[in-house]
Amino acid sequence: MSDASDHPFDKLDPTDFEELCVKLLRRLNYQNVDWRKGTSGKSSGADGGYDIEAFLPRTDPDGHTWRERWFVECKQRRTKSLRFGDVETLLQLHSKADVLLIMYDGELTVYNRQLFDDWREIHPRTRLRIWAGHYLKYLYDKHLRTDESALKAFLEALDRTSHDDSNERRSAFTALEQIGIANPNLRQGVIDEICSYLRAPARPGPEEPRLRLYLQNILRRHLTAWDENEEPTDDVWTGMSLDLSGAELTDFTFLEGSVHRADFTGTRFAGTTNFQGTRFEDRADFSNASFAGRASFTGCKFSMAGADFIGATFGERCTFHRASFEGVADFSDARFTEEASFLRTHFADCAEFRRTVFQDGVTYECAVFGGDTHFTNADFGSMGFFGDACFRSVVSFRKAVPADNIDLHNALAEPSLVARTWPEGWTPAFSACLAVVRAEERKNVVSRDGSGPLCRGCRPQGVCRLRPVEQG
Repeated sequence: MSDASDHPFDKLDPTDFEELCVKLLRRLNYQNVDWRKGTSGKSSGADGGYDIEAFLPRTDPDGHTWRERWFVECKQRRTKSLRFGDVETLLQLHSKADVLLIMYDGELTVYNRQLFDDWREIHPRTRLRIWAGHYLKYLYDKHLRTDESALKAFLEALDRTSHDDSNERRSAFTALEQIGIANPNLRQGVIDEICSYLRAPARPGPEEPRLRLYLQNILRRHLTAWDENEEPTDDVWTGMSLDLSGAELTDFTFLEGSVHRADFTGTRFAGTTNFQGTRFEDRADFSNASFAGRASFTGCKFSMAGADFIGATFGERCTFHRASFEGVADFSDARFTEEASFLRTHFADCAEFRRTVFQDGVTYECAVFGGDTHFTNADFGSMGFFGDACFRSVVSFRKAVPADNIDLHNALAEPSLVARTWPEGWTPAFSACLAVVRAEERKNVVSRDGSGPLCRGCRPQGVCRLRPVEQG
């Protein structure tokens, strides 16, 4: 451990100290780390009692996963002792978080330590953690400080990635991979350099396609649960961000991956693309991306930071089976050439499908729409299938093009649709269908055999679809 006299903490201003705390939390696998700095300058604005909000994944013995909510206050006191009153505003938020964390660059006095212990006894349901100077320095040295010799080797390998000889370039990236394996602090730098190479135009020569596939496999080996040989990996690099915007990727496989922030804006995916089971811990941006072959996002988990597929194009079948969107899911202006499937997909927040084109139809069977949902000006091609779907907020089909029909059989609205808009000139075939009836009306509508409410008894032919409004 470094001596306190030359430690980086001694040279930081308060905002830099907060930034270092943010980096450290991300390195420790906290998710959705939100720095509430409030301004773009060097000074922090009012933070409402805490500087950082973050979530820490947890797993129960039975395999159930959940996330703890942490409020973090960063206090840089240098030679001054941290007083109980300095964090009183944070402590008042104990009912809103699972854990309150104080990251403090100094050491607590015996008196103040006792005050915090007394607070813990009064508030046993909320855990209070204090990472004082000596522990912060230990975490920094272990997770953020870079060994000089490793940094020198990293820079040397970096220089060789632009060599004219493709074999030299491949050797350089192999060296970078090994440096990343041995030095966690340099892993994001390794990932950034691989992404930078893949974003650049392909160099001439027969070896270039193989080199690019080799780089994709490095990402696969260390950011997913499976390597290129379909063998489980035991060296997953967590908390990494990917910037592959504008890159050209072929047969890109990211099976059960984990990535912090993902930027695939304008990326061109050739061949088959597979993100099955991948967890996006922060924002996932696929705006204007193009998928030439089949694409699978089955079982993907998109964070509260949201997912953008604005203007994306899908050349073949695309599946989002059992995917979950915790934040806004925006597919506005996207185009699906073949059938798109959102079977059992869960949209916790707003779902935007404005002007989306489903050329060969789309299924939302058993999908759950938790927030406002807009299909304004959407084109459903040959079929929009919403069998057993569940709407929990506003849904709009205003100016949508239903083509043959939109099938709503057994669709459910809970508790009632605040508003609903059908395509101009169209109406539900059965006014008692669960897709359109209000909650207060359900008790008055029962099935033909009296066995239960809606929708079996209200559709004698077994179908409940939108149909043209009858004239006259």
